[in-house]
Amino acid sequence: MPANSTPHTNTGHLVSIVMAAYARSNLGHLREAIESVLAQTHREWELIVALDGPVGEEARGLLEDFAAADARIRLLPLRENRGQAFARNRAIEKADGEFIAVLDADDATPIGVQPAREGDVPHQPIVARPRQNEVE
Repeated sequence: MPANSTPHTNTGHLVSIVMAAYARSNLGHLREAIESVLAQTHREWELIVALDGPVGEEARGLLEDFAAADARIRLLPLRENRGQAFARNRAIEKADGEFIAVLDADDATPIGVQPAREGDVPHQPIVARPRQNEVE
């Protein structure tokens, strides 16, 4: 895993990034997705990877290596594959962040993503939204 030389920002807002990984997750895509989180300029994040049912030894080893290298990465093993929505919801339940961001295991986040702020230009993409404690 390459050393991160990107300047970092501190805002005091923890972003919980949730990801579901499952048995057929592509190792290259999974690595790229996690490395894109590690390269963020926003420092206050946690990545919770829900293992949606049994995953292969190689994928588990890759995820465990990332988690061992950075305490902000947590693995959440689930007993059986119940789909991405279920896995993400379990990860959200374990999240500590003020904001929640969803990252698919085959996607990468753009460098420099910041939580959405009040007054942001409406046409800018919102990457993280405040947590909702209740459904209105």
